[in-house]
Amino acid sequence: MYRSPKASGGGSGFLMLLFLLWGAFYMAGCADVATGPEFDAFDDFEDPPTYVEDLDLTIDPDLVASAMAEIEAELGTNPSPEAQAELQTAASLFQSAQVEYTSGNYARVEELGEEARMALSRSVVRDRGSDGIEDRIARVDYLRERLQAGDTQDFDRPVELSVRLGDLVAKARTAQTEGNSVLAGARMVEAGQHTDRSRGRRHDRGEATEKAARLAVAMGNNAVELAVRLLGDRDVSERQVHLLETAKRLAAGAAEALENGEFRTAIMLGHKAVTTSLWAVIAPEVTEDEVRLIKKVAEEMLEAARASLEANPNDALQKLFNRAVHAYEVGVAKLEEGNLRGVSLLWNAAVVGAVIVG
Repeated sequence: MYRSPKASGGGSGFLMLLFLLWGAFYMAGCADVATGPEFDAFDDFEDPPTYVEDLDLTIDPDLVASAMAEIEAELGTNPSPEAQAELQTAASLFQSAQVEYTSGNYARVEELGEEARMALSRSVVRDRGSDGIEDRIARVDYLRERLQAGDTQDFDRPVELSVRLGDLVAKARTAQTEGNSVLAGARMVEAGQHTDRSRGRRHDRGEATEKAARLAVAMGNNAVELAVRLLGDRDVSERQVHLLETAKRLAAGAAEALENGEFRTAIMLGHKAVTTSLWAVIAPEVTEDEVRLIKKVAEEMLEAARASLEANPNDALQKLFNRAVHAYEVGVAKLEEGNLRGVSLLWNAAVVGAVIVG
């Protein structure tokens, strides 16, 4: 199981113990949830209701560990006792859901999952207020824009994911308008888990999962380095500083998961670090100056990557480079249409270019 980064604060020991116990429980076969090509097969129990597919958001250890780790990264090294208590509540609820699943009580599993996501959201609201939820909504919406623009190769069922994310963003914004930041945050935790599941399935189905994990970790590290570079000479807000520190913790968590052989979790956390690094640069909303800056960096990184590949040809890196160039071109086209959110595609192109350069 994933172990929280050491920088994540005093409560990680409690959560680590829960997940270690859960991992043993899971691996012993008490919760027979497939994560390979047969992911949707639940053969040991009676047929569950039609919504069973989403129960894995609550009982898949990697999906839960990734969601927990993201919240821990957001809360930082010194979360409040109240936020820490909510984290522990969420861990216990996810643990209880495993037990209910083995009893075939699927409706209760769904209820416990929602309660756990609400607890995670409360922890963010308690320590970061509505800004923390706004940042999460923005990051999910930028990912949705990427999917709609055609940057889909890292995802399983990308069209379905895009629709799902759009629905969850709409629900979160409605909840925010109604003054319910906790409900809005819960929808964003759910959105993150749907995204993680899509990435995980993409690499469960015939892909080299360890190789994908190493790439995700490299991307997370390079994204953080680029964000540090771009923020270095600017006046930055406390909000941006917090987001950059969050991205660093996510990248560290991805590296630790990789070291522990937890490849799916490494993939999930590495890509979260990439997205959070971008948001650290542009929060609370992207400006034209920031677009120009990121476009310039993307061009520099792609040109350096091109030169590197000319000097040292590599088929795998060439394919990666070609995808980055395509993302850049699509991002530029979005920007020319007046859609500033095309910047997320440029950011990914810059990050991949930096990975190739090494």
